[in-house]
Amino acid sequence: MEEQQRDERAIVVAERENGREIMSPEAPHEVSIIRPVASPEEVLAAWQQFQELKRSLLTLDDYQEIQGRARIKKSGWRKIAAAFGISDQLLREERREYGTPGQPGYYFVWEISSRAIAPNGRYADAVGSCASNERRFAHTDHDVRAVAHCVPLEAEILTRNGFRRYDQVSVGEDVLAYSVDDDCCYWTPLEAITVYPSLPMVRLQNRSFDVRCTPDHSWAVELEGERVRAPQRVLRPANALPSRGNIVLAAPAPGGDSPLTPRDAALLGWLCTDGSETAHWVTRRLGERVYHNGPYRKLQIDQSKPEYVAAIRELVGAEGREYASQSPPRTFPQGHTSELRPSHRFILQQRAGNALFERAGISSLADLPRIVTHLTVEARRAMLLAMLQAEGHRNGGRWYFSQTKPEVMAVFELLATLEGYALGRKHVAHAGVGNGACYRYMIRRHRYVYLPSLRSEFVSSAPAWCPTTHYGTWVMRLDGQITITGNTRSKNRAVADLVGGGEVSAEEIEGELAEAALHAPQYSSAPPAAASGRPAQASRPAAWRDANGVAAAVRQAAAGEPATDQQLRAIRNHLRRTGTEETTICQRAGVSALEELTRSAASDLVKMLSRQPNAA
Repeated sequence: MEEQQRDERAIVVAERENGREIMSPEAPHEVSIIRPVASPEEVLAAWQQFQELKRSLLTLDDYQEIQGRARIKKSGWRKIAAAFGISDQLLREERREYGTPGQPGYYFVWEISSRAIAPNGRYADAVGSCASNERRFAHTDHDVRAVAHCVPLEAEILTRNGFRRYDQVSVGEDVLAYSVDDDCCYWTPLEAITVYPSLPMVRLQNRSFDVRCTPDHSWAVELEGERVRAPQRVLRPANALPSRGNIVLAAPAPGGDSPLTPRDAALLGWLCTDGSETAHWVTRRLGERVYHNGPYRKLQIDQSKPEYVAAIRELVGAEGREYASQSPPRTFPQGHTSELRPSHRFILQQRAGNALFERAGISSLADLPRIVTHLTVEARRAMLLAMLQAEGHRNGGRWYFSQTKPEVMAVFELLATLEGYALGRKHVAHAGVGNGACYRYMIRRHRYVYLPSLRSEFVSSAPAWCPTTHYGTWVMRLDGQITITGNTRSKNRAVADLVGGGEVSAEEIEGELAEAALHAPQYSSAPPAAASGRPAQASRPAAWRDANGVAAAVRQAAAGEPATDQQLRAIRNHLRRTGTEETTICQRAGVSALEELTRSAASDLVKMLSRQPNAA
């Protein structure tokens, strides 16, 4: 009987009042004392384990000093969320306006409710809010909300293994992102994945560009206009795109470390387009017995264009044999029949073909998509050129590539994207003849979408997802459109409530401090002392002293560590735009080379250059 009473709990039911849920207790049979879920020793051990995890998992870059204390930044909370297997969910978002737009005193507030869910089912709900008058925002409507920059669930992100859906990628996996500082793409770890059950959508489209996204989804924009003396690239939301300028669709990416040479890559490009891979057996008769040896890999390339026959002959060299034949007239899928040129067949020796596949690390041509992202720049270009010569054609100065095999089309998409070529929308060229539909891509003459040509319209809401990267961008494929696009900056307060004992991220603390400073009374001298003085440093708790020790380490590291790659790229990008010699700016900074700058000195130099946008 005593055990039964101990297990009884108060029953709580949800009711609705004025359209919202409220919690009201139902009369319980008996209310017992709330007890810990584990013994005191186990609870303390779990908390100490969490503190040890923070010390070993987080680096100095994951902290930010605020008012003398080291606060964990969003990057740190994302690491903790990944370590504990925590997922997040958007519960509610609401915008409230105060005052009259355009009049003094007007401001608006975005309030976002999120839920962090642990693997054991425990969850924590948290509310994050931001007001437009908290601080000076670069893009007020966009930055204040700063939550849901999302695209439909069908959108795929470019990884080292090709384009993948939201449920096929994991946090920490390398994805391709775009840097607005130097107009290049880089491989960077995926920091977070956020999925929403439904969000409003808009459609941006013109003749060759068509995507869907949330209204505040960000895009990489290159500004134009009389006041823009040099190209400037920024991230702008879909509902605040400038009237002049371009959306950046593609940018080149660095090469990989694959051992394949340009010749190897070109051969693979020809083999997967105008070539074939088959298995054959060799039959031999010895006396009364018949032997079947094999299967052997047979690699061959067929070509009839005279201008490319010589190129293939040079690639194959002494490792293959060449045969010429005249084929009969052919009826094409479009219905017309034409005479064919003499066909040249190049058969690669088995030993040479096996060695080529071994260097590539593949077992068949179907494995090609997974090695493209590891090719060097020279090998990547050689493979793309071979594929265009095989299955492409030029019309009006543009290249068109057609293909029926999905794996070959995937190789072409990756090569063109990594080389920085913008592709038009993929469409069906013709229905095909027994081998499936033939799809076609157009390589655009430039890698931009002209903003004045875009039309925007609201479409029905849809489930959405948001990847997060360090650069604030990622490369997306959606509805046959490949483009650079923006990512999400999610709140971490719910995760902190769930595992961090109520801590909040440094970014949110900064917002609260800015708001407090905005409304705080101004003093001509130091503010009056509090009624009860603060305890001396020696008498503060150990956790407080540890936090200040981390803060000091953050300051020391920032002052002494070398400048980051991002800082150096920003400085060199400015020098390139303004035509300033690097030696001039080094003399001004008191160093012989930019690499000698410390992180603190580089930060000061970037600030100085930003105040003089068109002259060093």
